[in-house]
Amino acid sequence: MKRLLLFSLAICIGMALVAQKRAMVPEKLRNLAVKKDQSFKQANTTQFQNTIYRYPGLVPLETHVGLTRYDQQTNSTNQNRIYKYDDGTMGATCTIGYSDPTFSDRGTGYNYYDGDSWGDDPVERLESQRSGWPSYAPLGENGEINVAHISGGADDGLLINKRLNKGSGD
Repeated sequence: MKRLLLFSLAICIGMALVAQKRAMVPEKLRNLAVKKDQSFKQANTTQFQNTIYRYPGLVPLETHVGLTRYDQQTNSTNQNRIYKYDDGTMGATCTIGYSDPTFSDRGTGYNYYDGDSWGDDPVERLESQRSGWPSYAPLGENGEINVAHISGGADDGLLINKRLNKGSGD
């Protein structure tokens, strides 16, 4: 009986593995090239220093947009944290927190690139209560929106910050 059960289980697992269908990617998508955008090079960037990097031509350019002590920037998923507008300006968010170890001040750090330089590092969160894992997106013709999750206390859900003119105002 044990052999029959083991044999049946092995057959079922084998059939499940073989049942997967390979995705067929069209030829035009396999050979699609992504054009390099020069506007990121115009920002205040520094070259990533890694002496053992295998392909130096592919080394990314980095820009400092904020500083935090809170190091868990994702909760097993990546949010939309940066957006580049057609006019070359950019908005960026990150989860910030400075009070170790509980990070009761955890929240959304925000910075804006006006086409010439990034603003000062964020030193306090956008929200009035503890939040995390923000997403950033454009809103309307010239606005921006930031959505973060809140939990604990009396509230649970999403906290939405928005403004009609990106990079300026409350």
